Amino acid sequence: MKQTVQTQPSQSDYGFEFTDLLPRLTRASFRAATGQQAAPWDRERRISRIYDEDALLMPPEEPYVIKYWDAQGSKVTRRTEIITAYEASHPNLPGLYEYPKYTPKKSGLYVPSTFDVNGRPDTKTYVDAFSIADYETAAALREELRAAGIADVAEEIQEEQMAPPYNYGADAGENRRVLNLVIKGAAQNVGWLLKNRYANGVGSPGEWKQGEYGLAWSSAVSSDVGTYDPRPETHVPQRDLLPNEQIVVVNIGVALIRRTDIANPIEDEKAGPGRIRQILGIVTEIRANQQQAIK
Repeated sequence: MKQTVQTQPSQSDYGFEFTDLLPRLTRASFRAATGQQAAPWDRERRISRIYDEDALLMPPEEPYVIKYWDAQGSKVTRRTEIITAYEASHPNLPGLYEYPKYTPKKSGLYVPSTFDVNGRPDTKTYVDAFSIADYETAAALREELRAAGIADVAEEIQEEQMAPPYNYGADAGENRRVLNLVIKGAAQNVGWLLKNRYANGVGSPGEWKQGEYGLAWSSAVSSDVGTYDPRPETHVPQRDLLPNEQIVVVNIGVALIRRTDIANPIEDEKAGPGRIRQILGIVTEIRANQQQAIK
């Protein structure tokens, strides 16, 4: 997204949001515009709903100047806010970050329940998909645990076996097995460790911890997603007034922008409906409904 001047409204009166140079983002609008979800909420920063692609080309700590209209009731002040180029190019949006759900493919590993006259399984009980993994995944988890400082992770990856005739069988293309890592002398199922690791989604933050009863993943997913953050949001950059615009205060004590080249709808009934005319129309309708209800 780049700073862009919006098309000037064709109505006579309008709000200062029409001077925004960048869209005021939500998680949904950011994903719709970029095809990606915004980064998880950062508690160290206040809410920032802007994303300026040009700021990506600037050094991260370079000042990024925001000029905006501070409209409080009938008082309007042109103000300046300075943030960094990093902040301008990395929105900090409230709301829940969606980590991909961990869904292993359907299990093709089974235990034969009954056999035909030739000793071949004719009924199969499939092993839970969360209990199985391939050797490559098991080895990657073993190295992840070692890198995390988990002590006494054995090199060996154990494959669970069953007593004949109930040996595990596998459908064509199924290379996962019931695998265990041996940690401090105790076997721990790889599949269940992964399920625990991804309980809040693949890539969710946290750390491995060795407890009294075995290894567990300690999640660092926070319930604070910024929805009620009390700090003022980063302002959206807004343009200066155009030559045919002026600031006016209407009779309800609100400052608006008025085009000087279009008749005001209150002063000229023939003019197209503007914001004030719409408000007055709503008020008139409410009063008419109230009077009808009294009757």
